[in-house]
Amino acid sequence: LLEIYYQVSKVIVKTLAQEEGKSLSLKSNDLYYFFKKMLDNDNQDTDLVQFSLKCNLPLIAVGAPVKAYFPEISKRLNTDLILPDYAEVANAVGTVGGEVIEHITVMIKPGDGGGFLVHTPLERKFFKKLKDAVSYAKNEGENIAVKRAESSKASNIETKIIKDDKYSDYLGQSNKNKDDKIFIESRLTITAIGKPW
Repeated sequence: LLEIYYQVSKVIVKTLAQEEGKSLSLKSNDLYYFFKKMLDNDNQDTDLVQFSLKCNLPLIAVGAPVKAYFPEISKRLNTDLILPDYAEVANAVGTVGGEVIEHITVMIKPGDGGGFLVHTPLERKFFKKLKDAVSYAKNEGENIAVKRAESSKASNIETKIIKDDKYSDYLGQSNKNKDDKIFIESRLTITAIGKPW
């Protein structure tokens, strides 16, 4: 059990250190020694050195095993423990109420000798016309995003596509007409959202 207390406490302390803008690694033997000593509530008067650790925020725990482990973990971190009502089923409720979200980016760029190249996460494909490239990018991007969401066991999947076009002014002229501008790229962000059940 001591190893479980140590591992959970290590995650908590590292997270709090990150909130203070510090990256904390407990891999070295020296830090491991200090940290283990800090968490050891069984210090003996015969120990030559004792350390203490205090977390200045209360610990709020949810999930099935919280009552088994977190009272002791909070004691070792010298902090208060808050167990919300029905804490043991909070993760299950979150899973039911949550969403599976997959984002896919597809790029369309001019080809070297003309035409257009569509870059998906799986392949690169050439098209002579921009409208054909855009149509393929939307369809293939949706297919990939939906398949990834399905592989995460999502159902009732909906998709959303955001298309961002970049053009350059021809010869530095500021024209509103796309036909008078040079196509740089199109970035399509396809999002698939579904329920995890």
